Formats: sequence, C-alpha cells, structure tokens
Amino acid sequence: MRLIVTDANIFIDMDTGGLLEDMFRLASWEFVVPDILYVEELADQYGRLPGLGLKVLPLAPELIGEAVTFRGR
Repeated sequence: MRLIVTDANIFIDMDTGGLLEDMFRLASWEFVVPDILYVEELADQYGRLPGLGLKVLPLAPELIGEAVTFRGR
C-alpha cells in the first residue's frame, strides 16, 4: 500500500472533476491528511472524506513549530 499525504486542493479538484470517489477506489493507495488540515480546510464541505477512506492523522505540536520555521525561511 502506498501512502499519499496530500493537501486540500487535491480533494477539491478531484471533486470538481467528478473523480473523488474513484480516487479512493485505487486499491494500492492510501490517502492521509494531518488533522489540522482536515479540521480547518476540509471538514465543513468534505466531511464525507473519512467515509470514503481518507485517514486523518494527528500532527505533533513540535512538527507544527518546525513547519513555521521552514515557512519563515
């Protein structure tokens, strides 16, 4: 199984193209997003994603700080 960590625009684009459900039928792929991304960007309009197979994983607080540091660079 291949693990794909993605962002919100992939799900939005796939939904717009009518391919969202098909994307989750790809047997060798598992799609995951960080919990903060799901809550802030996807849950309201795409709350059905976990039911399709999206894994929502916790993001450790220290990694958020590290991401902020990288962004500043």
